[in-house]
Order: sequence, then C-alpha cells, then structure tokens
Amino acid sequence: MTTSLVRRAAAEAVGTASLVAVVAGSGAQPAAPSHDVGAQLVANSPATVFGLGTLITLFRSVSGAHFIR
Repeated sequence: MTTSLVRRAAAEAVGTASLVAVVAGSGAQPAAPSHDVGAQLVANSPATVFGLGTLITLFRSVSGAHFIR
C-alpha cells in the first residue's frame, strides 16, 4: 500500500468514527431535558449538520471526505 492510500484510509476511519460520535452524542443530548420527540429532533438536527460540515471541511483535502458510504 502506498503512503497516500494509508493516509486516505486513516482519514476515512477517523472521520467515520468522529461522525458516529457526533450522531450518537447529538442523539443522547436532547433526550435529557425533554420527552417530546419533535423537540428532540429539532435539537438533534443542527448538531448533526454542523458536526458533519466540520468533518467534511477537515478531511476534504486528505481523502475527499467520503466517509465510507
């Protein structure tokens, strides 16, 4: 494997793990203050959007920010 391929694969793995953490964390956060599912989804969406946007911005130059489809 070439160094470039290893670097891209590592960026994909770190990005995917970070995205899983963002989605799990944003899903757990709104569950505490409210039992209304609609309010939880409204609170969850911006956190997921900004987390994904940040990860794409950080990893776009290394691996294309595909995050294993």
